[in-house]
Amino acid sequence: MDLDADIILVRGDNGSGKTSLTDGILWVLTGALPHITERAKGLRPTHDPIQNRYADGPSRVALTVRDDSGTWRFERVGSARDSTLTAELNGQSFDGDAGLTNAFGEDTAESLRTAVTTWGILRQDAVRSVLDTGGAALHARMSSVIGLADVTRFREACRTASKKLAQERRQTDAVHASSIRSRIAARQALDGFRSASAGSSKLALQERIRAMALAIRADIEIDATGIEDLQGVIAVGQEISSLIELFTVAADAHDASVRAAAAVKSESARLEVELGAVEAQAKELGRLTSDTQRLAEAALQLLGERCPVCGQEIDEGVVRVKLEQDLQQNAARMIAATEARNSVSTIKQRLIDAQTAEARRGQAAAHLARVASELEAALESSKHVKLQAGMPEPKSFRPLAHRLEELRSALRRLHAEASAQSEVEESRHQAAAAAAVSEENRARAALERVTAREDSIQNLEKAAQRAEERIVSNWLRQLEPSFSEVFDRLSPHPTFSELRARQDIYYNRNQIVPEVVDPIRGISANPLLVYSEGQLNTVALSYFLGLALNAPSASLGFMVLDDPLQAMDVLAVLGFADLCRRLRRERQLLITTHDRRYADLLARKLAPREPADTTITHEIEGWSEDGPHISSRREEFQSGKVASVSDVS
Repeated sequence: MDLDADIILVRGDNGSGKTSLTDGILWVLTGALPHITERAKGLRPTHDPIQNRYADGPSRVALTVRDDSGTWRFERVGSARDSTLTAELNGQSFDGDAGLTNAFGEDTAESLRTAVTTWGILRQDAVRSVLDTGGAALHARMSSVIGLADVTRFREACRTASKKLAQERRQTDAVHASSIRSRIAARQALDGFRSASAGSSKLALQERIRAMALAIRADIEIDATGIEDLQGVIAVGQEISSLIELFTVAADAHDASVRAAAAVKSESARLEVELGAVEAQAKELGRLTSDTQRLAEAALQLLGERCPVCGQEIDEGVVRVKLEQDLQQNAARMIAATEARNSVSTIKQRLIDAQTAEARRGQAAAHLARVASELEAALESSKHVKLQAGMPEPKSFRPLAHRLEELRSALRRLHAEASAQSEVEESRHQAAAAAAVSEENRARAALERVTAREDSIQNLEKAAQRAEERIVSNWLRQLEPSFSEVFDRLSPHPTFSELRARQDIYYNRNQIVPEVVDPIRGISANPLLVYSEGQLNTVALSYFLGLALNAPSASLGFMVLDDPLQAMDVLAVLGFADLCRRLRRERQLLITTHDRRYADLLARKLAPREPADTTITHEIEGWSEDGPHISSRREEFQSGKVASVSDVS
């Protein structure tokens, strides 16, 4: 089809192929037809959605473009999923994408696709989508026009990163929650082990303690009822230790008392007997000594030839010798009597000492009584240690202390064995609990790091959104005159006669919301709610053309409008024709329509009026397996008149 004109009109009935022409241009320039491939989603694959069912092989579109460099020829071959683009400039091959961007003045293939889909080609199905998507599509188109792409990409990158971080945070939060549950479970396991260990060992401890008491073979009884764990064993051991100490002290006091009493009793009796004998001896010696001394001394003074008592003759010499001998013996007796009196004094002193020992025996007995009283009180207050026969005799104190010592040693062995059995298992549970706490701390730190990163990227996203809002707000003020210019020419509504666009934030996304205004009463409304279908098409077309007129200077030099006149009335079509006369000075226009009347009206209104104006009208009369049947008419301005050349193919 010949597209070499500043106005190309294509008229055909619905289903005759007008949109296929638009799709062919779109596919060769972008390599994608998402509005068609979307229809095939969810269906069983049967055939390629863009392939001609009456032709073998892949789809193929060739496009020839002339610019200052010469003649470019682009050809795309392939399917909806994959295609290959080739490019030639004046017969020389180029990379397809590089050739496209070069020919149409764009920097990248992506920027070309954006330009083509934003202000280059307005498909029939896309006219209303600008409005029906709630402002997101209009915002996307405006972003491309005003150069908001970098800010938008940055914000989208922030949003994407924020979503990933949110997912990472949720995962990390789940790990943290799991670590908390693990920590609680580990602690419960430790407490459960301790409780179970205490419960299971309670009866065993009691039985073993009772058995140990029986093994002592004494009247000692251990009440093990309140013993539930090793702390109870320690408490019993402490009671036994206290009783051992008291029994030992009481036994020592008893022994001291017994020794003191025994010593006092034997010593006093012996000294009393000895004192009596010595006193009697001393008394007798004293009497004999005294009498003999007087008689001998008197006899010696009276001694003569005769006896002074009886008068008989005596042997004075013999008698004197005898008397002198008696005096000598008496002197010895006197010495003995003196010694006996000294012994009496000594024995009396010793007797006094023995009496003092008696006092000490009393003190020992009193001490024994006090200690026995303390021991009895301790036995009565003891929770676990009982004596079957009650308070024992003092002579049993030391044997009981020895048996209690045996029992304490047995308790110590029991405590050591029980501790060794539970220590390893409890250590394992404690290590698991400590590891769970450490894991929870690590998970919490990781969650805090991810949360901080998420907050940071969200702040960046908000800053980018605020920047985008300011840019869009400024550009809306500049674009509104263009919207109004197109809208005023089409005049779709008698009262809501002004078209604007306002910025809105919905679900944290920037949107451009269409708005129509009644300037007389100052009432505004969303055209989706107050306009008819035809009027809504006019609004969408006004936005599209307004954006196209403000597109960057290096943007596309053509504009394709696929059936933009649907649901328009005659007056709107006349206004649209006037608008197209103005647009042809800035863009090459390709317009399709199914309405023959409007096509004829546009052909008359858009006929060449100035030098270099050219209008081509293609009439799609029908199609068959071999393709469409098209009649074409080319009109050029020559010397103040229009020259027409008809070509039927």
